[in-house]
Amino acid sequence: LIYFDEAVKADVLRRLAGACRPDGYLFLGGAETASSAGGLWTADPTHPGLWSPGARREATPAGKLVAAR
Repeated sequence: LIYFDEAVKADVLRRLAGACRPDGYLFLGGAETASSAGGLWTADPTHPGLWSPGARREATPAGKLVAAR
C-alpha cells in the first residue's frame, strides 16, 4: 500500500473491507496503515499491524482490482 497514491490506497482498503468477513483481519507491515480508510478498519491496540473491519462496512462491487499505472 505504501507505493500507491492516496486515492488508490483508499480504494484498495475499501474493497478489502467489503470482502473481509466481520471476524476477519487485515495484516499490514510496519510502514503501512489503514487509518486513511475513513473508519473502515480499526487498529488492534495490542497487536501493531493487525486491523479488523470497522463499523462502516460497504459491499465490494463486482470487478477486479486494477493496478495503478
